[in-house]
Amino acid sequence: MKLQKAITSVIFVVLLSLIGHSQAAQQISTIDFIKINQPYNKEALYFYENNWQVLREQAVKKGYIDSFMLIEVPATSKAAFHLMLMTTYRNKEQFELREKNFSQLMSGSTGPKLLNNVLPEQFRTMMFNKTSSTVVSSER
Repeated sequence: MKLQKAITSVIFVVLLSLIGHSQAAQQISTIDFIKINQPYNKEALYFYENNWQVLREQAVKKGYIDSFMLIEVPATSKAAFHLMLMTTYRNKEQFELREKNFSQLMSGSTGPKLLNNVLPEQFRTMMFNKTSSTVVSSER
């Protein structure tokens, strides 16, 4: 029970800290909740650090997104996911252009970098995803 409360608190704090440089332009965040299929922890983290993170670093530099965060959490029977992948868009316009912008970043790619040739469908299960909008933020 304490672990469940801790996870809920972490999620709440992270969401509040991620979203909100300006209340005038409402930020939008997408959050993917990922279960790592065992025994593929190393392959999953390698994939996200060498693909997901790299793409988002490029997206920040180009102004396609505002920020991103990969959070590892202990799975529980009520929350059977291990990773939270958060991408925050500065405003609705950035959010609506996300597919086009990420397609541009991925064009010319030779494909994802994999550890031990383990494919994403082997090492992960997308539990669910959420899209959120900033209501209150501590950022100025």
